[in-house]
Amino acid sequence: MVDFVTGESTKAGEAAAEYVKNGEKSRENAIEVKGGSFVGFIVPSKIHRDANEAEIFFRPGKIFNNSTITVKDSEDNVIAKLKRTHMAPGEMERVKLTKVLLDRIQSNEITISAEEEL
Repeated sequence: MVDFVTGESTKAGEAAAEYVKNGEKSRENAIEVKGGSFVGFIVPSKIHRDANEAEIFFRPGKIFNNSTITVKDSEDNVIAKLKRTHMAPGEMERVKLTKVLLDRIQSNEITISAEEEL
């Protein structure tokens, strides 16, 4: 499985350099990331509220055609809805949250779920 390997290795190197320079980031502003309906393996398990953006990767729990990925906080606020024409368990899906979307999160937890459109 080599989904997004090059981009992720670059980010890992940048994060390691940041850690060496400045130490560990505070976990006080961390937002827990959970999988909801039809969302399996999900990484990372936490994102930083003060980040400029966050990328979350997951494996869908089944094959989807014409589906929607929904990101909600624990207050049930919809942070983002993303359309996909096809998703399958063998392929990683990516959800990118910009600073504007991160700022919409009203709690310390988000849930990502997938559903097929009827």
